Amino acid sequence: MSDLDGPGFQACRLHEPIVDFYQHTAGWRLELWSRWSSTRRSGGCGQHGPAAARSTSELAHLEQVIAVERERASARIEALTRQFDAIVESSAIAPPDDEHDPEGSTVAFERAQVATLVTSARSRLAELEQAQQRLVGGWYGSCERCGQRIPVDRLLARPMARMCVACAATDRLRRA
Repeated sequence: MSDLDGPGFQACRLHEPIVDFYQHTAGWRLELWSRWSSTRRSGGCGQHGPAAARSTSELAHLEQVIAVERERASARIEALTRQFDAIVESSAIAPPDDEHDPEGSTVAFERAQVATLVTSARSRLAELEQAQQRLVGGWYGSCERCGQRIPVDRLLARPMARMCVACAATDRLRRA
């Protein structure tokens, strides 16, 4: 701690919690592209850095995959919205009597099911749009948790992936 001493400053006068913090974080480094992390971190699943040093052709292919998935998600939202509107319209023409109509609960269930599917499709589209933004920003393909390169096979299977397989598995176990 004495290496911090200078004109008008003496480390021995610091409060104990500050000294403790300094001693426990002195081995850390700031990774400008991500967050604070300990230099003692072990393991990892690939390369560090923005876009994890992917080739131009690989990034172009991944961009195309994202674009195709965005189109599919948009088409699914449109189809489900038409289906939802048709359910609402058919129930408006002849409103079911919930007490006496055996189809009343089926219509309500069907409407709720399609509404949930629309919400899910919109969420997927939003995730794909965020993936596109990360790709344009140069951060696509880097794990948000550990900063390691996400394998291209994972990105092809799940273009909106934000974490490597190891971190995603850890995250899933934590939530379970």
